[in-house]
Amino acid sequence: MTQGISASGRKMLVKLGDGASPEVFAAPCAMTSRGLNRTKEVNASTSPDCDDLDAVPWTEQEVLSRSWAVSGSGKILKAHVAIWDDFFDLDTAKNLQVDITFSDATVRRYSGAAHLTEFNITGEDGDKVTYDVTLTGDGALTAATV
Repeated sequence: MTQGISASGRKMLVKLGDGASPEVFAAPCAMTSRGLNRTKEVNASTSPDCDDLDAVPWTEQEVLSRSWAVSGSGKILKAHVAIWDDFFDLDTAKNLQVDITFSDATVRRYSGAAHLTEFNITGEDGDKVTYDVTLTGDGALTAATV
């Protein structure tokens, strides 16, 4: 049996672009949970079996649109709270990359522009202040091995 090539959770990074030319991407420190969610909106319809009108028809799906979002959470750090505040205040999307580095050093990169649509800060007695963010895609998400 051949063992599959996997990736550690720490090897998935959400990196924000700085908007410069050339653009530099950096992962916010202390983001301990990351997620990439891709969805399709579909329209379902059925077509009868013209050879057997009593047969139960199969459902067919037509893709209407695709969307994506990135989520993350971690400890809020003084050095990074202004980055999230400034991103939330933008009315335009910001470029980002999500890199997954596999144990064989192969990197799968997802790239696109996104809006920071949710920025939540939470504090509990006896624990550090944490945050969670949702970055909603604005247009296409591309994937490549780099």
